[in-house]
Amino acid sequence: MNENHNGLLRQYFPKNQPLDEVTQDDVNKALAGLNHRPRKKLNYKTPWEVFCEMASLNTDDLLVLHL
Repeated sequence: MNENHNGLLRQYFPKNQPLDEVTQDDVNKALAGLNHRPRKKLNYKTPWEVFCEMASLNTDDLLVLHL
């Protein structure tokens, strides 16, 4: 599973890209993209949806938190 996550991260940060060129904004965009990507392992829900369900939170009320 770790290899899969590494592959997903490579979509945002290519292997030869120096990490000192990555900005906080780049990291935030990658984080939002990964947290809102449906996963087969989660029955095609996003990690964000699963988190909100487990925490008994309404995803519509929390849209501001992940942008």
